[in-house]
Amino acid sequence: MINDRESVSDVIIRRARSDEIPDLIKIWKPAFGSGDDKIFYRHFFDPELCVVAVYKNTPAAAGYILPVGTYTSHEFTLPCGMIYAVAALPEYRNRGLGSAVVRELISTGFIKGYDVIVLSPSSDGLFEFYSARSCLRDWFYVCEQKFNSLPVSDQTVPLAVCSPEEYALVREGLLSDIPHIALDNKALTYQHLLCGFYGGGFYRTGSLSGSACAVVEKQEDGSVWVKELLTKDIRKADIISSIAAMYPADEYLVRSPSPACETDAVTRRFGMLTVSPGKTGFSFANYAKPYYGLAFD
Repeated sequence: MINDRESVSDVIIRRARSDEIPDLIKIWKPAFGSGDDKIFYRHFFDPELCVVAVYKNTPAAAGYILPVGTYTSHEFTLPCGMIYAVAALPEYRNRGLGSAVVRELISTGFIKGYDVIVLSPSSDGLFEFYSARSCLRDWFYVCEQKFNSLPVSDQTVPLAVCSPEEYALVREGLLSDIPHIALDNKALTYQHLLCGFYGGGFYRTGSLSGSACAVVEKQEDGSVWVKELLTKDIRKADIISSIAAMYPADEYLVRSPSPACETDAVTRRFGMLTVSPGKTGFSFANYAKPYYGLAFD
């Protein structure tokens, strides 16, 4: 453990090696549990996009850049990297390793050609933490609804299971007017695999020019998260009720773009963003509350 006479200056921050996966899993599991680590390292791990903090030859903290698609707005379509799964071993926490890893991930992402780097903090207090220690700033917002019982609706909405490719087509049609992260097939396939592991799936209404789509995932505590619900011509309540009929639970969490908020929902900040210093002309005007989308949480 780092003692009071030592500091982050005693730590080496570097890219990961492909043979370090067992050490990285040791960092992952205390923070995020087991199971989905196997999916991540098989599907998304790239040592060139992983940063490790090494203390006395021990990998003590790590984080990842996921190439997830593009940040898309009326002004720009920019390659986007997502900071993911930043964690430290329990005995090395609260020593500045996480913020050091995040700063190096941002630098790595820019070097690798991602003009936009995004992060969804795991708790609200971390927005101030990261903004004070990096160039990340508040940017994305989400509408959240919580239910402690089965939502009731007098309407039935037929929902069809769909593939990541189909979901992407419906999703982009529904988000065309909102600045957002346009997730590519690799990112959506990762979320699809997570849904398959925990229980859940991708759903849409109608044709590929459908009016609604949703990502549903069961949680280990028995609750059900609708991690993304996008709709144009169909009431959210009707879709939520249909999902609840398929996935009975005592608690539901539903996320949508913030302009879609209803009276029983709250808008909260959800993600942060920074742009490559070499990318001039990017506007930080807070228009239409840009939408992060899936955080793979």
